[in-house]
Amino acid sequence: MESTQHVLEDLFKHDIAACEIYKEVLTHIKDQDVYTTIKSFLADHERHVQELSETLEKITGEKPSEARDVKGLLLSGYANIRSLTGEEGALKALQTAEDILLKHYQDAARENIDPATYMTIIERNLADEEKHSAYINRLLISSS
Repeated sequence: MESTQHVLEDLFKHDIAACEIYKEVLTHIKDQDVYTTIKSFLADHERHVQELSETLEKITGEKPSEARDVKGLLLSGYANIRSLTGEEGALKALQTAEDILLKHYQDAARENIDPATYMTIIERNLADEEKHSAYINRLLISSS
């Protein structure tokens, strides 16, 4: 069982990476409705980063660094390369990033997180990730 701090730090780093990937992908989206939805998902990730940052600051007494870790850099690089193939490639990169983040939130939701207020944040963010993943999967299926 991982410590609450470690679980939250992991989610924090992954959400930072997701923000960067979303920003890259948005530059390749041409459909206005899709663009608007993807931009709202970016706002969700920015909220996740803010909430997790505030929570980690309460735990540690220090504001966490928003510098990307190696995994974040690799995911961002992957998104950049996939995006070179256009909108569909960008969405596939986003799907990969969302699948990874969704798994991390699912794993975190199974941890024994205390206090319960921290679990509330995890569960709310998990619901966002499920919504994001389902939407992106529907887009890719409809474009096939």
